[in-house]
Amino acid sequence: MSEPGTPEARAAELPAEPLAEQIRVAAHLEHAGELIRGQRWAEAEIQLLHALAAGAADLRALKPLALVRFKVGRYNEARDTYQVLAKAVPEDAGVHFNLGLIALKLEWFDEAVAELEVAARLSSGDLRTWSYLGYAYARTGRTAL
Repeated sequence: MSEPGTPEARAAELPAEPLAEQIRVAAHLEHAGELIRGQRWAEAEIQLLHALAAGAADLRALKPLALVRFKVGRYNEARDTYQVLAKAVPEDAGVHFNLGLIALKLEWFDEAVAELEVAARLSSGDLRTWSYLGYAYARTGRTAL
């Protein structure tokens, strides 16, 4: 049995995908990351879609895909992807925060309040979340208290 955290232990935790497929997915994800850092959104999206097609139907590809779609203003598509993520990892404050931002962009203020409240509960110390939550409340005409 190998020690936790060693390369052997990490390899044992890998999904049962063929090695070549894992390498292809990793290459697409790495290239997508470089493109995102360079704000080359369309090219990054293509790499992320290739990663998903090659078998990376997980957070490694879905989170950056949602981000790219948000950055290019395709809010409904970004929202759909973030909703998949919210179901997969409901405790991820960042996912709920981003759903709240999308709802604000779409002027769906009640939904924005709901998502930002979840994000605030999950990450109570995040001042940015509280700021956007206050803004969302103001847009609904309600107060938070």
